[in-house]
Amino acid sequence: MNIVGIIIETNPFHNGHMHFINEIKRIYQPDLIIAVTSTSFTMRGEISVINKFDKTNALLQAGVDLVLEFPFILSTQSSDYFASNAISILNEIGVNHIICGCENENTNNLEYFYSLESTSQFHFILKENLKKFKSYKQTFIDTLEKLNIDEDLIKLFNQPNFTLAYQYYKTIKSKYSHIKMSLIKRTNSYDDETLDSNIVSAKAIRNARINNLDYTKYLPFNQKLIDLNNAYDNLLTIINYLCLIKSNYSNTINNEGIINYILNNFYQSSSYLELISSLSNKRYSKSRINRTFLYMSLNIDKFYHEEKYLRILGTNSFGLKYINNLDKNIKNKIFSSVKELKNDTICYNILEIELLATKLYSLLTNDNTLLIKEYQLPIRKD
Repeated sequence: MNIVGIIIETNPFHNGHMHFINEIKRIYQPDLIIAVTSTSFTMRGEISVINKFDKTNALLQAGVDLVLEFPFILSTQSSDYFASNAISILNEIGVNHIICGCENENTNNLEYFYSLESTSQFHFILKENLKKFKSYKQTFIDTLEKLNIDEDLIKLFNQPNFTLAYQYYKTIKSKYSHIKMSLIKRTNSYDDETLDSNIVSAKAIRNARINNLDYTKYLPFNQKLIDLNNAYDNLLTIINYLCLIKSNYSNTINNEGIINYILNNFYQSSSYLELISSLSNKRYSKSRINRTFLYMSLNIDKFYHEEKYLRILGTNSFGLKYINNLDKNIKNKIFSSVKELKNDTICYNILEIELLATKLYSLLTNDNTLLIKEYQLPIRKD
């Protein structure tokens, strides 16, 4: 069977996502499409503009057969761990073909960078550049420049979707060589904020929501987007408090002293985004600061990199039939209701963090129905 896996944040689910799924069906004619989706917060630590249950509904309406949860602690990480964790979940459920959207659909570019990175010369220069305390991505790009790599290829690597696609590719090449990877070309730029066509970026839609502009024509299905202004104001109140009391974060994730840096450079701000901008620099990106604020808010003390769970958020009849035909050992790892997971300590720890993230999201969005939905059965679409 051609079991296609997609990794998708749906923040929100827009016409570009619909085009992507339609292209998968047209070009590759999959027997089944399985999506793993981030939940209340994105890889970059941003508040999701729709909750995970509305994401699941949209994906099933778009023709995805099975939707799996990409839990908070596995998905709000840097692109390398984000990719590794996502591919691990999809591999476990039996996916043999990963397809993602990218600025360039030629997978030869991925292979080029993968081969280049394996050379001793690349490693030597990269190691020297790491001493300059920049982000890993910027260090990688500096290394490419020192190797006199073609400027167009460096620009391509710097594109957000290509960077992520490259991490998927590296994970597949190193751990899951039986999985095929394909790319579908994006119809617009990830950072494009214009609203001048039928397909616009998720960023443009979120900005339209923030500025109270009509965004509905850019969504294929009705979706209730949260009030992002209010959500970030609520998050700012929490962060201001945490930084003012300067609680003991010795048991919280504090890689490279980032929390110490935040506490030493924090000042009360009237805007969450302004605060993020004031703290970000060449070493600590906005995404890194965002994620760290979430870790502080949830008092998270460790990452999970190899561990995972298989939780169904939604399915149609084809997805359900597929699950029923899986090997018993795999089926025993799958759960749907929170009540089902009791014996596996590590998985339960990941789930507990996920429930905490849902509680935080509920607090930020003033939605007290979400925790109840955590204990309900998966969404069904037939």
